[in-house]
Amino acid sequence: MKRNFLRVTLCVLFAALLASPALGEEKAEDAKNQTAKNGDTVSVEYTVTVEGEVVDSSKERGPLTFSLGNNEMLPGFEEAVLGMKVGEEKTFTLAPEDAYGPVNPEARVEVPRENLGDLEPEVGMRLMVHTKTGETRPVTVAEVGENTVTLDLNHPLAGKSVTFTVKLVSIK
Repeated sequence: MKRNFLRVTLCVLFAALLASPALGEEKAEDAKNQTAKNGDTVSVEYTVTVEGEVVDSSKERGPLTFSLGNNEMLPGFEEAVLGMKVGEEKTFTLAPEDAYGPVNPEARVEVPRENLGDLEPEVGMRLMVHTKTGETRPVTVAEVGENTVTLDLNHPLAGKSVTFTVKLVSIK
């Protein structure tokens, strides 16, 4: 009798396992229904366009991972990702003041040409410079004189509306 009871119990347990979704399936379903919220670490694939031209994309480098609510990204970018579900894709445009700001005509600095070493600067050339605080930042050569070079410190997308296409890849 003990043996039959054990057999019946095992059959009931086996039937229950077959009837319920697998644990991995439940977790996958939960992840699909989860929405991105502040404090989450999210990974996104993105493409950035300005006036219809692609200026940046994660396709070559892989997804971008950041923590929502930590001001790691543009506020409008983070706001757009909030509430997205894994697999969801969204396209949105940020005005200059919500993206990289307006062009600041005072954000130019004239440096001695000799500070560039052997480099032969040309207008429009992008350079990486070290600030007094040790940070590295991109600049654009705005003017080239005989003895000086004027560098534009504005972000290259300053003054422009920026369109992002974002796909939420994961939430942790």
